[in-house]
Amino acid sequence: MSINSKFTINDVLLNKESLQKKNKYSCPICMEYIYKKSIYQCRSGHIACQECWEKSLKNKKECMICRLDVKSFIDLSRCLVIEQDFGKKECCCIYSFTKDYFIDGANQENEKRKDKDVENGCKEIINIDLIDTHIENCKFKFVKCSHKGCDEILRLNSLNEHENKCGFKLVKCGFCACDTRIKELENHLGQCPKFPITCPQNCMGRLIKIKRDQINSHIEKDCNNTIIPCKYYEYGCKTEMKRSELQNHLNNVNHQIFMGLLIDKLASTLAQSNKTQDELVKKIEQSEKTQEKLRQEINELQICSNSNKNNKIWISKFPNK
Repeated sequence: MSINSKFTINDVLLNKESLQKKNKYSCPICMEYIYKKSIYQCRSGHIACQECWEKSLKNKKECMICRLDVKSFIDLSRCLVIEQDFGKKECCCIYSFTKDYFIDGANQENEKRKDKDVENGCKEIINIDLIDTHIENCKFKFVKCSHKGCDEILRLNSLNEHENKCGFKLVKCGFCACDTRIKELENHLGQCPKFPITCPQNCMGRLIKIKRDQINSHIEKDCNNTIIPCKYYEYGCKTEMKRSELQNHLNNVNHQIFMGLLIDKLASTLAQSNKTQDELVKKIEQSEKTQEKLRQEINELQICSNSNKNNKIWISKFPNK
């Protein structure tokens, strides 16, 4: 009888030759071991499994061995002694075998010859009546990794170690806190916007690092090795230098002419600004005058409206006769 879809009791039973010689732990009709079978006997003591008795009694009301009359199944007696005795026999765990026999489609040609996994398999010897409980709790059972995308099948006692290192395990990036698979972490760090890197222009050596997403701003605004134009570039000084050299350039080069051009531009800008301000002041004054005129007109209309209401009330006191 099967233990599961891959194994029968015959695969795990120990001392089979000795049991076969005794010839009392298998049904004499179907020749199967009495594992998980109910055994019944006739009055003469001939035994068979319940399934064989039921099939036989449908055709003939007699014992299959001695031909003693058996009118119905209730004329048989349960042989618990043999069942219990067989339950005390020893067997090995199905997880003492290699992984191939637990994978669908694997080793189909060699299913009759199952190989033991001597190094990693379960080595426990169990009583037959305890095998189901043992199999359910066996630490050598085969399980699938729980991480999405991983198809690894391994023994339960090595599951934790595998899952902690599994390439499909999700971990949080220590810099941007996003979830990343372990096997993709290195590539992620090569693109992570918060990962600290050295300035590509090596302005601060290798010790000081900047977040990747701040590098462009650093180069544009702060990096001492960025090439920048003189502050008077648009006024005629076309010199370009590293940011760190700008002050030295300003100190050592006469920029009086360029400064004059800058002053002229600033003065022109200031004049234009003053002109615009004057125009705005005039518009504000005009707007205030307009608002005042509108307020006066509104007040006059309200006075007129109130006067008309009073006249109507006075007239209503003298109705037509």
